[in-house]
Amino acid sequence: MKVKSTERGVWGALNITWEAQTRTLTCRVVNRRDGTPHAIIGRFIDFLLENYKDRIQLISIFEV
Repeated sequence: MKVKSTERGVWGALNITWEAQTRTLTCRVVNRRDGTPHAIIGRFIDFLLENYKDRIQLISIFEV
């Protein structure tokens, strides 16, 4: 799934993949223009914690 930012000044998108076998959600940030990954990641993690905090066991963020 691809989620694109619609917020003014936040450029980029999240590419999201669900791995059912390992029950892992993998997200990759793609920046456009002058966007920074922290703006998109922060909003997405806020959404996850607000709506699914009982189901989350671990959040790991790393740069590739």
